[in-house]
Amino acid sequence: EIEQDSLTGNAGVDWERFSIDLSGTRRNFDIHAEGFDFLDYDQEEIALAAGWKLTDHMRLIANLLGGWTDYKEDVKNDYTFQEYAVGAHWTPSDHFGIRADVGFRRNDYDPGSGTLPAFDQDYETVVTRVTLLWAPSEDGLLTIGYHHRPDESIATNFITTDRVTASYEHALGSRWKARVQGSYDLSRESTGPVPQETKEGVTGGATVTFRILEWLSADLGYLYREKFTNDDSGEYIDHQAILGLTARF
Repeated sequence: EIEQDSLTGNAGVDWERFSIDLSGTRRNFDIHAEGFDFLDYDQEEIALAAGWKLTDHMRLIANLLGGWTDYKEDVKNDYTFQEYAVGAHWTPSDHFGIRADVGFRRNDYDPGSGTLPAFDQDYETVVTRVTLLWAPSEDGLLTIGYHHRPDESIATNFITTDRVTASYEHALGSRWKARVQGSYDLSRESTGPVPQETKEGVTGGATVTFRILEWLSADLGYLYREKFTNDDSGEYIDHQAILGLTARF
């Protein structure tokens, strides 16, 4: 069983044609299983998202992400990561939209921080995202997305993950908002053959947002994740608590 806590802060500014959002997240990851303590880590990341309004129906978007991961035991190598992507957000009507971007993810490992250097090698690979948005009413928003990206591995350099996501959020009056979400992902090792070549994962969760002030809101949520493997080893259940603050001007 896995326990994961995350603390997030967000801030954003909107102008007539330009918007920018900045967020920071700290995660604590602990595996409650004998022999897997070497995978426990702390992680910090900073994300920057910018949008430029070309027309009433089209926006250009750019996303930058960077941070570092520190393993609590000196087995796996610590690393820094950067992710950058560009794309567009098209809203042909008030009820429908599509957002897509493509970019790269890069991991740079510290070879002196761990004792498993064989597969902790620097890499750069493609990331893609496509999201469909539908607003059935003024208070509701349904999103369905596809995401292709790399993830961490303990068998090879990295895992390539294809993920399908769905979420629905609904405003509850003027101050409250509720959101439910779920996903399915299929992961494959970047090199092989290895005994554990594929993993499947499902998630489900909910978040409640309360608007404290006109420009400040707080988030409280829970996320459940379960992972399955082709050889039945390394399977786990992950419970994640989410707490966040967002300031938007």
